[in-house]
Amino acid sequence: MLSTITLFIEFLVLAFMESSSYEERPAALIIVLIALFSLAFLYDISRSTVLRKYSAPLFCGYLLRVFLVFFDIYGRSFYSLPDSGADSEMFYYNAVQFINGLNGRSGAFITLTGTIMKWVGVSRLFVQFILMLFSMVAIIFAARTMEYVVADKRTKQVAVFILCLLPNFAILSCIYLRESVVAMLLSISFYCFVRWVNRGREGFFWLAFVFVFAAARFHSGVVGVAMGYIVARMLYDKEDGRFEFAAKSAITAAFFLLVFAYLYLNYADTLFGKMVNIESIEDISSGVGMGGSTYAQYVGNSSTPLNMVIYTIPRMLYFLFSPFPWQWRGLSDIIAFCFSSLFFLWTAINTVRYLKNKYPENRAVVMGLSIVALCTLFIFAWGVSNTGTACRHRDKAIVLYGILWCCTESDRNTRSF
Repeated sequence: MLSTITLFIEFLVLAFMESSSYEERPAALIIVLIALFSLAFLYDISRSTVLRKYSAPLFCGYLLRVFLVFFDIYGRSFYSLPDSGADSEMFYYNAVQFINGLNGRSGAFITLTGTIMKWVGVSRLFVQFILMLFSMVAIIFAARTMEYVVADKRTKQVAVFILCLLPNFAILSCIYLRESVVAMLLSISFYCFVRWVNRGREGFFWLAFVFVFAAARFHSGVVGVAMGYIVARMLYDKEDGRFEFAAKSAITAAFFLLVFAYLYLNYADTLFGKMVNIESIEDISSGVGMGGSTYAQYVGNSSTPLNMVIYTIPRMLYFLFSPFPWQWRGLSDIIAFCFSSLFFLWTAINTVRYLKNKYPENRAVVMGLSIVALCTLFIFAWGVSNTGTACRHRDKAIVLYGILWCCTESDRNTRSF
């Protein structure tokens, strides 16, 4: 609460400062405001009844992200962080154009960051700090979800440490990109979905959908999560707390499919911007990749329905686990494999083992999240054939895999393999 009040006051201070033509806010002032918020944030997590057990990983993750924000802005002459470059500069430039009323590239992310700068003045440092805070909110909701479904304290703490310190996710959270916004909205959605699966109120399912479609305003590919919710709804018997085909659940799922179809047909330009030009199956992925990190030659194309059947699994594997050793081009690829791909591989192995052995603890949650993960994976796997892009997109839903890892690793710690 104190950190929220502090941030609100800081917004007011910046908003009421005199300025002309949206001049850049003094960096020294922004640094003082960040320091004050940091003290308030540390106080809040150390006093929270739910989060105090995660205070060490949360504050370590927070400090890492603050350092990365400063390094991205002031240290790029020494080293440019991965994914910080053309896209981040484009987003920042267009946000500045937005606040000055000039025509430029539009979109939800530009509107969001441009509106923030309309309120507080031009300050890339402060806006990237706010974007970084979105990723901390994502991790906090992940911790709350784990707290709700997992009993083992140590496993939950390790899971939060992993989410806080995974380098790729931390970097993407701190540069001028939309990944942190999408991750935050999806994390809240997953929290609502898990609450619904654990026999929570029906309103949680609706809220899960609301936050998915809010995330889809920033990147349309995450509608795969909504598809996963619909499939899960179709197979889930809430009264028994098990996943099985039931007529009543199928009727409810059909209703949500109709809602999905209605939104697609009437609001495609807004919610499905990257999909509205797909007119045939060949348009999904041509199998032609760009850049040195492409893996298109390994995963085929979608020229026929049979090709999609044949290449779906290879595409999923490359999207989730690349760069494989035979794709390594240097140290950055090795780091991406060790600190990103291996985590997703570890989670996938744990989840398969868990479902194969039919462990009862949190089975409905693991099954539901696995369905959502597969549907989302299908969408992104066919839309991506480049290692760098794959790393960015899979980290949008990294909270989902963090929760899955926590549920399945907790079970592993209490049973024999």
